[in-house]
Amino acid sequence: MAKPRHPASSSFFALEAEPVQQGLFAASSYEAKTKTKLPKPIVVDKRQVDMFGSPVGPPVGPPIGPLDDDEDDEPRENDGSQKFIRRTPVQKRRGKAKRERKWRYVYDVDAALRGKERALIGEKIRLPYKGVFGHYEVLRRLPLGNLDNTVAVLHDETGHLMAINEACLRQLTRDVYTPDPNKPEVDDVRYAHMREDALPRSRVAAYNAILDASGIEDHDFARADDAYAAWKAKKPKPKKPPPPWKGGQLDVFEGDLKNKKHFTSLLEAFEHATRGAKTWRDLEPVLAQLGSVLGEDMRFPNDVLDKQREHELELRDLGEGIDVEQYGVTLEQSGDLEGDIFMAATMPPPAPESDPEFDPEFEE
Repeated sequence: MAKPRHPASSSFFALEAEPVQQGLFAASSYEAKTKTKLPKPIVVDKRQVDMFGSPVGPPVGPPIGPLDDDEDDEPRENDGSQKFIRRTPVQKRRGKAKRERKWRYVYDVDAALRGKERALIGEKIRLPYKGVFGHYEVLRRLPLGNLDNTVAVLHDETGHLMAINEACLRQLTRDVYTPDPNKPEVDDVRYAHMREDALPRSRVAAYNAILDASGIEDHDFARADDAYAAWKAKKPKPKKPPPPWKGGQLDVFEGDLKNKKHFTSLLEAFEHATRGAKTWRDLEPVLAQLGSVLGEDMRFPNDVLDKQREHELELRDLGEGIDVEQYGVTLEQSGDLEGDIFMAATMPPPAPESDPEFDPEFEE
């Protein structure tokens, strides 16, 4: 009887183990049937295959670089499709897609400013109108005689319809997305307003200023206020304060008092309610409480109100930003359309204050 052969001497184990060749065992049957040689098999390094010869691990080859973030063929739904800076029409030139209009969405500021000189029908640019950001869409051209540089644009958020020439439209985009470095920041302006609106060091002075501005010369708490001020001014201060006010008029101020304490006068209630206040605006909630106690309409002094109005106007101008109507002409349905188009077509772009010799021509 023949001695059995050891499994290790089989021809199967005589095959080279590396490199592993995919499709190795199907090669003989394939050649027998087709009488042609197989294409050169794919050789995979053994460190990147599993026990069955399937590739594993990271892909081989150079890493794929990041996509271009400047332009997209479709709006980015995840980032908010309304936040693209510019949308321009693109037409394909071959086949059925020639008649299909598609759009290029631009999200980068520098790429958005590199637009063409001619405004394209359907183009959208994200610009503000009276502080509200939206997209101005180019609806149509407004030719007038030999002038063909004016377009009608519509703001999708406010409905503002405007005639604007192409040079002003390009300059408006540049002014919005390239702010003036000499323009103050909103936070700096607010801080300056807070310093101008600061309260006087003495709460008694602020209290008397409000009473004088409201036309109140004498009231029921005058004697109690004098007694409280005299007690507070004594040095050293006596331990026993003046007696508390017996009426219930000061209950509106006593909501946050502990241990069932009561105020001795309206002045003490005012000081307690305005603790921590730094500006006159911080005293606005206290005016209503004073009015309910005294039965009068309370107001701040005139100089304080004038400063507050100036601050509101300045902040409103900063919040609204650029005045779009300086670059174009608002179109009214009942107005002189030809006159508005002519005015918009011949309107030069406003020059920045920091550079009066600024050239309005847009650089490609």
